[in-house]
Amino acid sequence: MTQHNDQVFMNRLNQHPQLRERVETLLNVVENTVSNTTKADNSKKQAMEELRKMDNDALHYDNSKTGLVAYHLR
Repeated sequence: MTQHNDQVFMNRLNQHPQLRERVETLLNVVENTVSNTTKADNSKKQAMEELRKMDNDALHYDNSKTGLVAYHLR
């Protein structure tokens, strides 16, 4: 990504605080900053759970500006 693309991405992400929180939590799992998860299976389970939550949030996202009921991150 270029610096401009990084800024555009961050601006977009900041417009969706719940999504930003999920991404930050996922990064914490990947970087193993919150717990001392030493087993790959535990890290994988935590990452999968966070992705499941992100998917659930995306499916139920209601953007009042456009009236969207379903929002897919694909």
